[in-house]
Amino acid sequence: MNDTLLLIAAIGLVMVLELNPLEQPWILAKIIGLLAYIGLGTVALERGRSKAIRVKAFIAALGMFAYIVAMAVTNPPRDHA
Repeated sequence: MNDTLLLIAAIGLVMVLELNPLEQPWILAKIIGLLAYIGLGTVALERGRSKAIRVKAFIAALGMFAYIVAMAVTNPPRDHA
């Protein structure tokens, strides 16, 4: 549910600010990072075949979350609108 809300928020941000992700690499990076975070999260929670794979996916998902936060802090949308 949270991941869906994050994805909807990303799409809403693009629409409200009338941004083209292909012209704004920072927003494209955020969306790709979010999709990677969601994918890694599903592996960490249910799709990983072994505990080792799930742990590695969990750590990677945390890293991706940190990347998304760093992108949000260093590239606020109001600076690009």
